[in-house]
Amino acid sequence: MKMLFYSLLLLSPPTSKLSAQEKVTDTGYVGNTHVHIGKEFSDLEMMSMSNYYDSLNRQHIGKPYFNFEVNTIDGKTISTESCKGKVTLILFWLVTGGDEHIPPFNALYDLLKRDTNFQMISITPEGDLLPDFLKGHSIHFPIAVNDHYEECHTMNYRNGFPSFIILNKAGIVAMVEKGGIGPKQSLFTSSSEEIISFIYKLMKE
Repeated sequence: MKMLFYSLLLLSPPTSKLSAQEKVTDTGYVGNTHVHIGKEFSDLEMMSMSNYYDSLNRQHIGKPYFNFEVNTIDGKTISTESCKGKVTLILFWLVTGGDEHIPPFNALYDLLKRDTNFQMISITPEGDLLPDFLKGHSIHFPIAVNDHYEECHTMNYRNGFPSFIILNKAGIVAMVEKGGIGPKQSLFTSSSEEIISFIYKLMKE
């Protein structure tokens, strides 16, 4: 089986103003298809790519996260300082990247949101498309907008969209994952159950 894949690390840094086509290619995903400048990769090559990203992402584990401050669309401010004392999940996503990753994160947030040791924030660079998107989609977790693609790429360690990062209570990077979450683990999809167990473990520390 062959599939297409976009490797964001192989792309030149995006500008803050992208054409519609660039926005699609910038996601790393088109539906469940992985694309990279029209090149096809075998399953074995995709697995090697996955291992490659895992290797890159491990270098960030145990290090302090960036200093940042974002405002949610409902007016709440979340910053590096406000993350301390809480386990924080930061989700990076695109409005144009499809909606299949939203229900699993909704479920995760609904399960954990009442625990004062946890918080979640999602960041999208597509604020201009967000109002229309929200008319047809229910998103339970907080949403912030950063219109600068390059800043989002820096914040998610160039893992594309969707991707997510988990910080421990000290603001130290505990996990970096390319892709979303789902009922079971697959290539570029982490197991929801394993992620939730990991967060519970961090909250007890």
